[in-house]
Amino acid sequence: MILGEVYIGEMIMNNDYKNIIELKDGVDKDLSKEIKNICLEIYNKGEQLVKLVNIDDKRFELVTDEKGKNNLLIGVGLVQRNKIVLDNMKSWYWEEPNKFECGDILGFIRELEEKEKVNKWAV
Repeated sequence: MILGEVYIGEMIMNNDYKNIIELKDGVDKDLSKEIKNICLEIYNKGEQLVKLVNIDDKRFELVTDEKGKNNLLIGVGLVQRNKIVLDNMKSWYWEEPNKFECGDILGFIRELEEKEKVNKWAV
């Protein structure tokens, strides 16, 4: 399966908005399933606009179209506050049609955490 062209039931198009998550190597299948369920619940919040696409036990995508883009944006804010999910992530990327908006969400969060640590000591 090729990342970005995986499908379950219906084709996932290249103009979709995606969060691509890879879990750490030590995450077992049960925890992986729990994390996927948590993410899907957070990203949808009552609306079924975001689909979870399994790539394998450790990697999955949360995919939507333009209509569900805000669900992904809000989901990013909520998922980063979920310790179970965040502590078990190896990588977390945002992908969309505008390639200038794509990026490493987890890397950005880690960078902000480091800046906060430095700022605490600077006060």
